[in-house]
Amino acid sequence: MRANLVLDVEPRSPYGPSFCLGPGAPSFIRKYGEPVKKHQALINYIVGSLAKSNVNYLEKLATSLYVSLEHPSWETGELAREITELKPHIPIGAAIDALEEMEKLKGNAQKLGLEVL
Repeated sequence: MRANLVLDVEPRSPYGPSFCLGPGAPSFIRKYGEPVKKHQALINYIVGSLAKSNVNYLEKLATSLYVSLEHPSWETGELAREITELKPHIPIGAAIDALEEMEKLKGNAQKLGLEVL
């Protein structure tokens, strides 16, 4: 997205950089605006739920989603062990917490009538 000038990085001392729209954003929005509109409610839900999350939390959550999608028939314990295999720095308890949080996020989205994975 940065290479296409859709996103740019804006320094925000002392917190670190933030993303903002770049000069290529208007043409991107014209080209891909309809698919984005179709999923806008889900995008808003995800942003609202995760915007203030730190990188460590997002890594655990993303890994839990990845493992769950790769192994849909596995039980929580098996999924958690797979997470710790992929990411040895994530303790088993944190992996279980991330799996439970991902299920909670998906459940809340479904309650709002949003289509989820």
